[in-house]
Amino acid sequence: KDNLFVPSAIHFEIVYLRPDLPAVVPCRVTDPQAKVTLHREVPPEEIPANETLVTYDPTRGFVLQKPNLELRGVFYCKAVAKGTPQISTKYQLLYVEVPSGPPFVSLQSSPESVRGGDNMNVTCTVLGEPEVDVSFVWSYPGQDLRPVHILTSWRLVNRGMGHTTRVSKSVMTVEDMETIDFGNYVCKTKNQQGETIVTVNIISE
Repeated sequence: KDNLFVPSAIHFEIVYLRPDLPAVVPCRVTDPQAKVTLHREVPPEEIPANETLVTYDPTRGFVLQKPNLELRGVFYCKAVAKGTPQISTKYQLLYVEVPSGPPFVSLQSSPESVRGGDNMNVTCTVLGEPEVDVSFVWSYPGQDLRPVHILTSWRLVNRGMGHTTRVSKSVMTVEDMETIDFGNYVCKTKNQQGETIVTVNIISE
């Protein structure tokens, strides 16, 4: 009851800003009578709640109706009740450059030309929104007939100007290529918005 802000499990939260969706800085208060303001750390300034672009809802936090690049950076909330101020968790606001939608996929084989006996990697890469999970399903010529190695990973990439993108990759490695390994390699990717299927045809040199 001494804490004006609903406690957060982490001390530094990330909030993603998209041009097409409102964003929420989730500093919720335990006392609905508390006066709450939103502040940028550098340069130090208060962001006024003006009931159009920025609104405050005690049950949600500050709602940024039309996020833009100007709002990226480190922010915190300040609450005052009965004359005592308290500071919230800090929030890192990052601008997202990739629009919502099915996965944006590229598929590449390496090396580009292979012969029997060679090793080959086929890499399926998805650029997407930072917190959107992507699943990969492969189909390939030697399926059920030979073992392959598949390594799937993802990382966040800062693309400059405060833009953040999630790069998800699934890499299939085929060792000691045989006749059965030549043909179409199909990578099916799926996120909550839909699925995208891409194909690369591997032919013997």
